[in-house]
Amino acid sequence: AKPKGTAVAKSTLRSSNDRLKKVLLPKKVMPVRSTAPLTMPEEPELRVNKRARRCEASEAEAAGGKTPFKPLAVKVKEFHSKTPGRFKVKAPPAEPFRPMSVTHPK
Repeated sequence: AKPKGTAVAKSTLRSSNDRLKKVLLPKKVMPVRSTAPLTMPEEPELRVNKRARRCEASEAEAAGGKTPFKPLAVKVKEFHSKTPGRFKVKAPPAEPFRPMSVTHPK
């Protein structure tokens, strides 16, 4: 006959294994629902789009006859006409020449 102590030990071992498995199993938790409205993603502004718009604008100007090109001579003339007087290369008018007079010491 088997002693009663071993049967009790086996049942407690099984129950502890069952509890351990229950603890280690992942729990299924429902996520909390948000009351905030959904965010709508915005379309990113890519450089390719900007470049395409700029190219279209320049093509439209070229078709209209107006070009952004100015000859260098026109640019230089505009620069010199807009430059303030203190930066111009032109020298101020010289005073009329006056011959020196002889001085006598006292």
